[in-house]
Amino acid sequence: MTVASLTERTFRIAPAPGGEQDVVATVLVSATDGRALSDALSWLRTREYLAPAAESADQILALRALVALIDQIDTLTDDGHGAPMDLTQAQVALLGEATVRYAAERDTEDGYVAPAERERIARLRELSHRLFDLGADFAGAVAEAQAHHH
Repeated sequence: MTVASLTERTFRIAPAPGGEQDVVATVLVSATDGRALSDALSWLRTREYLAPAAESADQILALRALVALIDQIDTLTDDGHGAPMDLTQAQVALLGEATVRYAAERDTEDGYVAPAERERIARLRELSHRLFDLGADFAGAVAEAQAHHH
């Protein structure tokens, strides 16, 4: 039986930049879902950062985080099988934003939408629900980690 992407998750404390520690979720992402997520992130990158060009330090850092996440997903799904993937709370939020915005803007009533694009939009809508659930579970895991830390 195949596990649906983003439904099985484990949380753990992992080292973060600057010697800090962060809560990380390990989730399974199928190759098909990974490609859809990568497409949504790439669309968001073009939409937000390539026109107009990213200029502020915050925009440049956000763009770097976005590109790193695209690369992470592409690397894990290149073999056509999918794989477990570690995500931070910020990455889950970014994926959620990309899936919702992509589906909302690309799902138009006026005009032809190719079957492959319709399928991608439907897949991203389903993934956005799973990402919302993951984000809610993430908030609980972070709160629990903070309670044990203090």
